[in-house]
Amino acid sequence: MSYDATLKELFQGAPQRLLELLTGSRSAELLTVEYSSTRIRRPDLVVRLADRRLFHLELQGRPDPDMPWRMLEYFSLLTRQFQQPPEQLMLYTGAGSLPMPAALDYPTLQFRYRVVDIRELDAAPLLESDSLADNLLAILCRLDDSRAAVRQILARLHQLPPKPAGGVRRKSEKDGLIRQPDPA
Repeated sequence: MSYDATLKELFQGAPQRLLELLTGSRSAELLTVEYSSTRIRRPDLVVRLADRRLFHLELQGRPDPDMPWRMLEYFSLLTRQFQQPPEQLMLYTGAGSLPMPAALDYPTLQFRYRVVDIRELDAAPLLESDSLADNLLAILCRLDDSRAAVRQILARLHQLPPKPAGGVRRKSEKDGLIRQPDPA
């Protein structure tokens, strides 16, 4: 039996005096805790920025009271993998006001991350971008004239070749964003 296993076995008896010395309180209940490691965790976006910072983005479309815990879990996993703490941002894409906390605050743990509501971002730079992804995401941002923005994006979609890489035009047609021209 290894040293660690022996110590764990000793602690299964919940050594009251040692716990009192460490915590100032006695044990009331021994809790059996095991965590499965079979769960797949996939952050929405992780990039290395030009200035060498690690950036993690999570998209969230509805309230999730467990979001701070998920962000903390990603923080831990990413820091461990890349040996560098990530800059984290949750981009809220839902309707209504942002109802989620962006922090954990306990006596032994303080954890925070940035939260941005996509509706607060100015759409103009995204509409000016050469990237179709930027153009499409602009619809979710703050727009001065949403009809003009949609017309601009539709015109851009119509300029795409029939089968572009990634199928953006076909997906847009399927989702009803653009129509196939009627045969003459």
